[in-house]
Amino acid sequence: MRIEDAVKRLNHEDPAVRDQATATVLAARQGAVAFLVNELPVPGAPVARLALLLAALKAREALPAFASLVQRGMLDGDARATVARAFAELVAQKDAGDGEIARAVLALSKDVHPATRQLIVRALSSLGDTTATARLRELSGDLDEGVRKAAQGALAVLKPAPLASAPTGHEDGGIHLDLEAAVRAHQERAPPPPQPKAPAGPHAALHARLCDSRRAVRDAAVDEAVAQGKVALPGLLAALRLPQSGARLGAAMALARLQAPDAASALLDAALAAAHAPPGDDGEVAVAAVALKGLANCLTGAEEGIAQPLLPLVKHADPFVRAGALLCLGRLSDRVGARAAVIALTDAHDHVKEAAAVALSEGVREEDAELVVPLLAVLGGMPSPSSATREAILLALSRIHVTDAPTLVRVRHRARTQVLGATASVRRTALALLERCYGTDDPPPVGVIDDVLSRLKDDHPEVRLLAASFLAQHLEPGVTDGVERLEDALDRGEQPVSLLLLEALRRHDTDKARQALEAVAGDVDETLAARARALLEGFAPRTEEWTVGSATSAPNASSSSSASRRRRPAPSGEVVEAKDAPTPGGENKPKP
Repeated sequence: MRIEDAVKRLNHEDPAVRDQATATVLAARQGAVAFLVNELPVPGAPVARLALLLAALKAREALPAFASLVQRGMLDGDARATVARAFAELVAQKDAGDGEIARAVLALSKDVHPATRQLIVRALSSLGDTTATARLRELSGDLDEGVRKAAQGALAVLKPAPLASAPTGHEDGGIHLDLEAAVRAHQERAPPPPQPKAPAGPHAALHARLCDSRRAVRDAAVDEAVAQGKVALPGLLAALRLPQSGARLGAAMALARLQAPDAASALLDAALAAAHAPPGDDGEVAVAAVALKGLANCLTGAEEGIAQPLLPLVKHADPFVRAGALLCLGRLSDRVGARAAVIALTDAHDHVKEAAAVALSEGVREEDAELVVPLLAVLGGMPSPSSATREAILLALSRIHVTDAPTLVRVRHRARTQVLGATASVRRTALALLERCYGTDDPPPVGVIDDVLSRLKDDHPEVRLLAASFLAQHLEPGVTDGVERLEDALDRGEQPVSLLLLEALRRHDTDKARQALEAVAGDVDETLAARARALLEGFAPRTEEWTVGSATSAPNASSSSSASRRRRPAPSGEVVEAKDAPTPGGENKPKP
């Protein structure tokens, strides 16, 4: 059996064929690796089996492909666990410098399934950088005992490793920016030189540890201060006034985690003083950035007079300071922050763009109509924005009340392509936005309905739920193959999704939809059955399912053609084209 044929047969229905294919692959060893890696992104590929084989072959060449699958949200629960095991076998300390791999490992460490979290602990330990170590500390307090023990064991033997750029993102591609980790990764390439002993006083012990030249001692001091809670606030606030930048940096880190509004004023002062220090002082730059992160965590949104001193920092020479200022501005009620964030979306530095995205997702208001056009320009611009930035823009657009008809059309156009986005987070945000963009007197085009129907097969449950919600509100009566696709989704047995799909069946308004509701009325799930019976009361279908291709086509013919070829009966008996163009393609279109 040829190697390429063996790889294709790893998912064969006959166990004997699968076993023979597996034996062929293992016998070929390195000669099979390229074929296995190429098979990973193929729809329907047995990712779990491929991952096990690649791990057994020690094929580090597969790491980028695994990272891509994780970041695109293309793995189910079993596959994520197996890929986590493969990462554990293949990841090395040098991979801490590879942002894609590090992001994927971090994402799997936050998986909902404890088995995946436990399996990825070894990969986090292998990376060994600041972000991975911080995540191991979090996992050492995990609710699952197996995860806790694995993380605690890894921390007990972990050796310090070179710091890598902090990854951003989570398991489904949503917005997440760890600015503190990014600053530390940039600044702490080597232990700082010894600094003068902290001055005496009521908080001398804490200050001395924050000034210690050993990072482990400083980190422990921060952890202990956070554990003490509000009791530690006076000492931390006093540390912000010390001359040693290391002590101020540690205090800012602790205050960022404590999220105490009482610390906002002191953090603002510390950030401004450090940001305006003479150029070239990396220690002061780090203090400014992390103090701004702490300030952002402490803001309630009701503060006044803070936006104006922060605005100049949006143009600071250091990207981490710019990012920190944007995080703060996004949490204030002053509208200048949102406008500054829109401009920063085109910043040359990734961390600044991510911070601007977070600021927009938090700070846009319903009345910010003047931001719609620049947001759309970034969303559709080149180079294409990151998934986190796309999600933030879609979130911002969903909060703005758009009344201008031409602008609303542009919003719909941009949002529609994101329904097929690369990450689940982008797809679900686009669906939520599109649901608001249409109404009973302005229904969505058939192509949009097609795209949303395709998301009923999405790998992510929230995407499926939002797709069902859209269809419950906007499914057009008689859409070709609508009932079959809704029934396929009902077969998943997800009650929240299924309840919405019943509403969509009622909207389909055909005899076929009535029959589908009658089938559910006898379901073992009494909640679904009761809702189906309620929808059947007085249901007298008035719509025929649209035909396909030509006026002579069978009324209920199935179709895999594009929306532009679907037809529906006109009141006069003639046949008219349904309104829309073919579903747009795109490199980010996910496989269902």
